[in-house]
Amino acid sequence: MGKIKRFMIENHGGNVEILKYGLNCCLKICEEERLNNLHILVGTNNQLKTGDLSSVLGRDICNRLFKGRKITSKNNLQISGSGISTFKTYSSFDLVFGLHLCRKAMIFMDSLENTKIIVFLPWNKIDGINWIETWDPIILGSNTWVRTNETLSSEAISRLEEMNTLINVSTGLVHTDDRKVVREVIKDIIYIESSLNPDLICQWAIKNGWSAKNAEELKKQAKKIIKV
Repeated sequence: MGKIKRFMIENHGGNVEILKYGLNCCLKICEEERLNNLHILVGTNNQLKTGDLSSVLGRDICNRLFKGRKITSKNNLQISGSGISTFKTYSSFDLVFGLHLCRKAMIFMDSLENTKIIVFLPWNKIDGINWIETWDPIILGSNTWVRTNETLSSEAISRLEEMNTLINVSTGLVHTDDRKVVREVIKDIIYIESSLNPDLICQWAIKNGWSAKNAEELKKQAKKIIKV
């Protein structure tokens, strides 16, 4: 798979109309890009048959998705759905629609490799802005959310770039020596920037070769050292 295209729709909480809009956007993208399948990714399987999704798609369709069955649209688009615990990581989907995902599920979605397009409809503004600042997606529909515009200093970035040359980025923080390097670098950055936001380190890591899962572990290490 090549570079994944990412789209996002502003949302806060349960909103049937925005969910309808999101699903319609997914269908339109599938038609325009001539995609063959669409997968609805939720946090847990139960979300497939309850709440707003059931209101929009109908109980019968949602029950079929819940049971792992595929639905064929009138345009022969294959539609499936799952929670993160039953998602088959070896599967390949043309478009993944991430719906109301918690932080853990967002990391799971961001770690997907066998997909062409991700459309994300966040549960709240905080998660949405964080995702925007990490991935710089195309915004569909309303575009009113203001970014924090927080950035790392050039000195901090220089230390992180040096860190990347000293550790095995592909394995993250598995090895003790790599964790030691990370701790020392973060301590250096804290000395440079007294008010360091761990999210910025996570965002930088994702953009510089770290998987979303490993970048989140890096963020956790930073939070421990910063004690926030």
